[in-house]
Amino acid sequence: MADAHADAPHQAGLRQSLRSLAVGFARVSAVLVAGAMLLILAAYLLFIYRPELLRDYLRNALVEHFSEPVQLSVIRTGWKGGPTVQFQHLLIGSAAHPDLSLNDVDLQFFALPLFAGDLLVRELDVASGSVKILKNDWGHWQLAGLKPGHSNGHFNLKLDPARLQIQHFLIELPDNQHSSDLHLQWLSTGGLRPDMQIHLDWAKGGSLEYAGAAGNGQWALHGLPVAWLHELDGRFPALQGVLSAKGSLVWQDGLSSALDLSL
Repeated sequence: MADAHADAPHQAGLRQSLRSLAVGFARVSAVLVAGAMLLILAAYLLFIYRPELLRDYLRNALVEHFSEPVQLSVIRTGWKGGPTVQFQHLLIGSAAHPDLSLNDVDLQFFALPLFAGDLLVRELDVASGSVKILKNDWGHWQLAGLKPGHSNGHFNLKLDPARLQIQHFLIELPDNQHSSDLHLQWLSTGGLRPDMQIHLDWAKGGSLEYAGAAGNGQWALHGLPVAWLHELDGRFPALQGVLSAKGSLVWQDGLSSALDLSL
């Protein structure tokens, strides 16, 4: 009993210390939240009233990576649950034969990841565009026009959770006859398990289609030149002919758990 009475003041002091710690933590948290809100407000004001700063930043970043001239139209900015960026065109290279072109682009970002330096895209709409792809000296595919020592991975634009709407996009591969150019249409609802519709077609009626949730849908392949597989990766044998197939695909934990295929 004596020990219990002796411990009572210590327990009361401990409870008081815990209360003080909790109050202090709540106050610090309130200050941090208020500070974050002020940063978001500052970012909002910067995007709304000084869009030319963003345009100069983006253009300079592209100039650092590409050896060809960079043209970027006037940027319109706003706020819709996060910063929004709109521009009519981005052109890298010549107007007649651009290495990269994007037309009528509407970008929406998540706000908070920006403060950690992450460009996490909420929505991306592209009316039309084109890109040239080539193999570098090491046999890896990359964007045309990149300066030596730069790679595609340096662009920290994260599209994983984004709602995508890419209407007409041309992917130019190294072929003078343009018979291997790819035309892409990609629609996605965004989120962790987006519903997607992907259509990729090429000359002579060939196409690849996918419809369904990410990693859980139906696909169909028509008229794929088998020789492309060797050009894509030299480990494939150099064969001739065309390949057509269709099936369904189910992914679990990053692995294909069910693949139905018919040739």
